Amino acid sequence: MNNNLDKSGYGKLLRSLKDNFTSINQWRPVYAAQTESAKAMFEQLSERVAWIQDKNQTINLFIEANKYKKYLEIGGQPSAATATFNAIKCDLKECMDPDPRAEATYELTSDDFFDKFRGQKKYDIIFIDGWHEENRVW
Repeated sequence: MNNNLDKSGYGKLLRSLKDNFTSINQWRPVYAAQTESAKAMFEQLSERVAWIQDKNQTINLFIEANKYKKYLEIGGQPSAATATFNAIKCDLKECMDPDPRAEATYELTSDDFFDKFRGQKKYDIIFIDGWHEENRVW
């Protein structure tokens, strides 16, 4: 992949590749490229602070550095979901969780959420804190 693409061009390339792949094995090289890009961005951000203390600070650093406006949080335990969600500094914040105790914006599973809103909602950054299993993320 061409690492000299600007952020918007790189993102468009990754989205077009993802849209054309139908299996996990086809998508893995794209995922690897995204991971390398995220590592580079994280290294750049980490130079701004002596120590990143927790996930909330990390998410907020990405939001601030990229001027993100729309945040989505997927799942989490009721107390953890609201604690992270409330700590995030973003213009639009939404959360989904099927557990009513989570006080989520949408009381849905992530599968139901994406089926219901496919193509309708777009976010700048998404924190996945649902089931921590690889097959749930793919």
